[in-house]
Amino acid sequence: MSDIKKEAYVEVDKNLIVETVFPDTEDVKFHNVRNAPFELYNLYGEQDEIYRRLPKAVAEETSAGVNKLAKETAGVRVRFSTDSGYIAIKVEFVKAGKNSHIPLAESAGFDLYTDTEYDSKYTVAFLPPFADITGGDLIYESVIDLKGERRQRYFTINFPIHSVVKNLYVGIQKDATLGKGMPYKHKEPIVIYGSSIVHGTAASRPGLTYTNMLCRKLNADVQNYGFSGNAKAEDAIINYLRTLPMSVFVLDYDHNAPNAEYLRNTHLRAYQRFREVRPDVPVVIISSPN
Repeated sequence: MSDIKKEAYVEVDKNLIVETVFPDTEDVKFHNVRNAPFELYNLYGEQDEIYRRLPKAVAEETSAGVNKLAKETAGVRVRFSTDSGYIAIKVEFVKAGKNSHIPLAESAGFDLYTDTEYDSKYTVAFLPPFADITGGDLIYESVIDLKGERRQRYFTINFPIHSVVKNLYVGIQKDATLGKGMPYKHKEPIVIYGSSIVHGTAASRPGLTYTNMLCRKLNADVQNYGFSGNAKAEDAIINYLRTLPMSVFVLDYDHNAPNAEYLRNTHLRAYQRFREVRPDVPVVIISSPN
């Protein structure tokens, strides 16, 4: 088996091809998704040189672990519309995730969904070239051919779960339209704070974190504040999360508590600190599902 070259597999199953060559390099125009009309979700307001899920000061005050993981783009999404016959991406990583126990499509890949008023369906994944992922700085390009169909469609691109992203550029045909994404039916976000289960560690690709699955199921902006192994309901992060616009607040951090005594000391405290400023927002506390 080890003697069979990768190319032999591709001859059998074309789905194994990682396409990085644009249909026509003269035809593509790249747009930075930090700019309108793109709409980004699961990020705090003022972004800097990288995408962050928490303000730098909040992350540093919470813990060293959260400071590291808040730079990972789990749950980050960008929505837009276009009539381009293909969609390309160009990604600049500060750190591209590559681990023996996590699929590369999850840790460093992006995936594309096609949105309608009623649902959001998986289209295909943007897969990074395996050999080029070294864990450090990386720029890679990938393209998805939409069979050349020129019609107006709405899209969501989910960011990787365990990478630090500096920039994402979306490439479309130069003469294609570019507009806002499909609006969510429910305007106020659902905020979920928790462990690696929330973060999405070991999902097969970004769209399959449970927060992104809920986005599609509920047609709502579900925000991912999962910090693998480091969600311990510290005052600094609860004080920040309670200020966010939301319709529901979910606490799902039991797996990161070292023992029952820790939960006894933090569950009620976190709930009470939240209630001090948000007396009317529903709170869901999820216990360890073992």
